[in-house]
Amino acid sequence: MIFSRWPIALGLVLLLTGASGAAQISSVVAPRHSLTWPSTPAEIATANKMPARAIASFLGIKSTVPGTAGINGFRFAYLEPRRVYLVVGEPTRAGVWLVTLSRIGAGRFRQTLLNEFVNGTISMSLVDMQGDGVDEVIGRKVVNYRGAFTDPVYWYTINAFHDGKPEDLSAQFPEFYRDVVLPRLDYLGRVFGWIQMNVPAKLLRANPGQLGNGSPDIELAEVGFVQLKYQHVILGDKNAGLDQAIKWAKFPNTDIAVLGVRSLGEMTAPKAWEEIHKLWNSPNYAVCSEARGLWLKRIGKPYTEKYECPRPGARGQVYNMGGSNYDQATVALEAASACSGSANWTLNFKYTTVNGSSYSGSATTSTTIGQSTNYTTPVALGGQVNAQVQATLAGQSFTQSVTFYVLGTPIPDPTITSQLDWLYRAGTTPNLLTGIASKEGSYMQFYSQETRMGVMGEWPYESYDGGSHVGLMQVPNTLKDAFDWYTNTSDGYGIFESKLTSAHNYVSNQIAGHPSLPAATGSQYEDDALVYYGPYGAAGTYWVPSSDYSTWVPNPNNTNGVNYANAIRNDTK
Repeated sequence: MIFSRWPIALGLVLLLTGASGAAQISSVVAPRHSLTWPSTPAEIATANKMPARAIASFLGIKSTVPGTAGINGFRFAYLEPRRVYLVVGEPTRAGVWLVTLSRIGAGRFRQTLLNEFVNGTISMSLVDMQGDGVDEVIGRKVVNYRGAFTDPVYWYTINAFHDGKPEDLSAQFPEFYRDVVLPRLDYLGRVFGWIQMNVPAKLLRANPGQLGNGSPDIELAEVGFVQLKYQHVILGDKNAGLDQAIKWAKFPNTDIAVLGVRSLGEMTAPKAWEEIHKLWNSPNYAVCSEARGLWLKRIGKPYTEKYECPRPGARGQVYNMGGSNYDQATVALEAASACSGSANWTLNFKYTTVNGSSYSGSATTSTTIGQSTNYTTPVALGGQVNAQVQATLAGQSFTQSVTFYVLGTPIPDPTITSQLDWLYRAGTTPNLLTGIASKEGSYMQFYSQETRMGVMGEWPYESYDGGSHVGLMQVPNTLKDAFDWYTNTSDGYGIFESKLTSAHNYVSNQIAGHPSLPAATGSQYEDDALVYYGPYGAAGTYWVPSSDYSTWVPNPNNTNGVNYANAIRNDTK
């Protein structure tokens, strides 16, 4: 591979896009001013000599800086076969956006904002990588933006256009990364390593702008992050560096911890996502935000205001349950005083349903005054928390209180399915409980749009009557069944087993009175139990004897119950 084929090695384009492809905002526009659109290579060469002011006028962009054209370069180029694009650098306060336009009709154009920043000329960001006469857009994303202290460590992307939209083709060009990106990373790693070994820490802290924000640990982590990304994206080894990413995610430095979370988010290993979910309630706001954003994207939910991470010191804030079992929250407790000593905490949990029923529980803990302690709440306790803290200082007892909320968290469907299938693993239809959870609980233990006790968030999913039943399996409400989905599913399984017992008793009694009846099948017992589980059990079982007692037939007097059981079977996962 010839090095000179890769002009981007000179570092001319800064992309603010991820490895999954260029982020984009696309719209159809109709510029007020006309422009002769080139269609042949000769016309393109001529058009690229136009004054930048003419392009700015065509786009309706006015310069905010005297003596400038209002755009930072332009170029007409083929970004698709026989389709000419106009690529423009549009200055903003944040940087120079890279914008593309393609003609889709008379006077109408598709405009795409790529969320890419251009550091150099537009022409250096467009390269015919495949030798087919069509340019690709090559750019780089700064790994860890830190204002004036930002290091020259980048992730490069190679995008091609199809039907007016960018598509990441980075993995198709491993030679580019091997010949250009990795050698530069190796060089930077050696530079930062030398600084770490030879420059005194005091000098580093005194010269952050020249020597890496006071600690080369950050720069080395940035280099390592890109090296792992190369393995994830280009080589396809999605779980490379799992242990290293976990170590970064737990690092006390925020920049390194965020890089660790981002690296975990590129992986597929269950352990990686378990670690991400553990950070749902990280006391570090940046780490918490990164973890929540990745987790919500994974389960298909938008990152909205209600998922905003709690900021230190706020009263009435919401902590969502996390951990490997999604049943405990981590709360930062701190009692501040000029005196030293210990503080004793009493946490009173209260959960009130729509119909006014209340369930409560309590827990105690202690902390060292003046130190923030990450307290893990007990399993199955949630809702509004009135935390009272007591400390004896200089012989006097002081008491204060604060209110916050411990709510649920979105639980991935596969995790729910695995638990339900395991509970009923010996059943005739092993996945039958998933149908009950779909029908009864909409496959949710918590519902994000619920408002209870004046706060909207992931409150327990209550029954239509205002909360007599709750959660995935819609079992009778208790604090444990409301906030511990393991308890909820286990109790639901227990209830279903009791209904199976009732079904067996019913069939046995019928056969005892009518010996001509055949034995019921395992599925028929389940059908009867399903009817008993739901709201129509009082009207009888699913299966009843035929008029001549020769077989079992669906109950003509309980069509609601029969339909309910059928719907559950149709909803199994």
